[in-house]
Amino acid sequence: MFKKSMSMLLACAMCITMLASCGKKAASEQASKTEPNSVPAQSTSQPKDKPAEKADATKLVIDKAGDYTAEKGVKDVEIKADGVKLSKSTGLNSVTIGKEVGAGSVTLDGVEAKSILIKGGGKNSIHILGSKFEEAILEQMNALTRIVSDARSTIGEMQANSPAILEIEGTVKSLIMGKDAKDSTIDVKEGATLTNLMLNALTTVNTSANIATVSVFASAVGCTITVTAGATVATLATETKMELKGKGRIAAAITQNRANLTGTLKAGTVTVNETPVLTTGMPNTAGGTATGTPTVKPITPVTPPVTPPADTAPDEKADKTKLGDMLKVAAKDAAKVGTIWVQAESKYEAKADQHYVTKAQVDAYAEAVKAAQAIFDDTKVTQKQVDDARASLISAGEVFMAAGQSQV
Repeated sequence: MFKKSMSMLLACAMCITMLASCGKKAASEQASKTEPNSVPAQSTSQPKDKPAEKADATKLVIDKAGDYTAEKGVKDVEIKADGVKLSKSTGLNSVTIGKEVGAGSVTLDGVEAKSILIKGGGKNSIHILGSKFEEAILEQMNALTRIVSDARSTIGEMQANSPAILEIEGTVKSLIMGKDAKDSTIDVKEGATLTNLMLNALTTVNTSANIATVSVFASAVGCTITVTAGATVATLATETKMELKGKGRIAAAITQNRANLTGTLKAGTVTVNETPVLTTGMPNTAGGTATGTPTVKPITPVTPPVTPPADTAPDEKADKTKLGDMLKVAAKDAAKVGTIWVQAESKYEAKADQHYVTKAQVDAYAEAVKAAQAIFDDTKVTQKQVDDARASLISAGEVFMAAGQSQV
């Protein structure tokens, strides 16, 4: 009887132990379901087979090599590692290739964004494949960066503010080489589309495709442009000496001095103009002569603002409509530069656009306006006098505005 009782007690004890164990396990599982997840280690990115961690749901930061695609809702992508490929990512606001990439490589395939900022990369670095950007800016100050844009890619405006090797196979509407992009090279491949090219620094250009306009500023002295057979530069405007080569064609050139155009390739026509490049960076196709350059002679200083002419009927002998319109433009130009002139360090500051010009430049422009106004008011002038006054005013206005821009 005693043994039977002991057996029953042991069996009960075992049952109690098992029930306790099951209770603890259930409690542990329930706790794991209800306890908040701990914050994972802050790795800002993972390869494609592992979802990237994002501190901000609209921003993807990539700091490890691998293939990536921006998820829906991501608007900004920052690449901070060598060996990254970003694919099939559209509707983005910006893509930034950070300085952390160093001299490494990054590939963008099927990426569409409003802007791309390139701060990293080396000689074999940035590959743009089948991608679209409204704006692209290069600011890699410590290295020469190579950027290849394939035939399927489109860039609205591209600006290089550091030395670059640019290979263009697709479409670039405007390409601006900044003053810090010295010793850059540009290779425009056959079949590419480059509409406007502006050079502010020494650059070597080779084009096998047509270019609508090329503007070479004074700071880009020594540039070389080679136009291969079958390619045409429609209009070249240069403020400095440069070399032209190749078996292609330069339809028209504008410069202050014919001696600026050196080399074996000759332009179809050459126009001599005191201001070959406008402040907008476009060639100045208005005015100019093949034998000399227009000048503005300051007489009595006149201080802006300029008052636009009243709307009066032109005299019977000459049509002054266009001259009157230019006088109104001159008034707007003066307003852009400012109506309150404050002397500071021998210069005059215009508060409107923060442009700096000397008083002599202000007086020269005002005098040109005064001379044009006198022609407009004179009822006995000839049509040639009216046309010459308009041309001189255009030239004076461009010189004045360029002076303000160049001294900012």
